[in-house]
Amino acid sequence: WTECSGTCHIAYKSRSRHVEVPANFCGRAPLGFREEFAQCTELPSCTTKQDCQLSEWEEWSQCSEECFGIRERNRFIVEFASGGGLPCDHGLKQIEPCHPGESERTPAHCSDQPVENCVMDDWSVWSSCSQPCGGGQMARRRSVLVPAKNGGRPCHSDLLVAAPCNTQ
Repeated sequence: WTECSGTCHIAYKSRSRHVEVPANFCGRAPLGFREEFAQCTELPSCTTKQDCQLSEWEEWSQCSEECFGIRERNRFIVEFASGGGLPCDHGLKQIEPCHPGESERTPAHCSDQPVENCVMDDWSVWSSCSQPCGGGQMARRRSVLVPAKNGGRPCHSDLLVAAPCNTQ
């Protein structure tokens, strides 16, 4: 067999043969192929291994309400995972209660307000994959329809998540 035509991903090798003694009129013709090709197996991916890289969290937003509001912050995917690297599997948006915060006392002027629990919409469908092969990322999101107010059940913190895709 020849050397493989490449060093990564998909490559081929070949071999050929020639007839040393041709058949005479009474002999049999040679059987089989003169040239043969095969795919090289167990070659590494041509994509270098790259772990997901996330930006730092942005600053928290202002509180949405004077009493029992929410604030949020975001971070972004700087580099998608590829070549079998670790995927971006952490949240990209966080929310938390404010006025009061989780460990703060309720301000006196807020305690006579009616309690409202958080209502969130369903997760969106997954986005298309960022890479056709070799590993990419897809994302889905959801929104806060009604923020928790006046001590109601808080919203889940993840509003945008990413997951690996096309890892083969």
